[in-house]
Amino acid sequence: SQCRKERAFHKDSPEPTDGCRISGSFIALKSSGNFHVAPGMVTNGIGGSHSHTMNPFTLMDDLRKTRLSHTIHSLTFGTGLSEPHSNTLDGITFRTIDIVRHLYYIRLVPSIYRDENQEFRIYQYSVTNHTEIINIDDALSLQLPGIFWKYDFTPMVVKVERREKYFTHFLTRLCAVVGGTWVVLGLVY
Repeated sequence: SQCRKERAFHKDSPEPTDGCRISGSFIALKSSGNFHVAPGMVTNGIGGSHSHTMNPFTLMDDLRKTRLSHTIHSLTFGTGLSEPHSNTLDGITFRTIDIVRHLYYIRLVPSIYRDENQEFRIYQYSVTNHTEIINIDDALSLQLPGIFWKYDFTPMVVKVERREKYFTHFLTRLCAVVGGTWVVLGLVY
């Protein structure tokens, strides 16, 4: 169940004060994909697909009670870094009273961080989002409300390597600066 307490707040109040806290992880292939949170019970289909079904007798009432305001506390792709690393969607809050289909389009950039002891493979990302207000009274254009994340991978990799700088590097750079200054002064005078 996407929200075990949803039946309880629908009975007690028209406006829920608390929502669901959803967390999880999954393994994705390195190709385009999506994941989502949507109302209804999941029905598994052929070939691993699934759909969301709702009671046809209470469908309109259930959709009118659906609230898709949300806060993304953390969204990470790949293994985490040992030091604090901020992602684009961390801490984002979206508030609405409408019945909506909210889409996040995520462009993932594979990144490798290395230091002397370990290597982390994470995915940095950029995000654009779009919100469609759904008119549930128009049966011909009814779309599933929900929060959808669609992701795609870029064909490039970013590598960041942390290395210790030795005193000889400092001396080499100092000699280059002194030598460059000497040449420029020789040309000027």
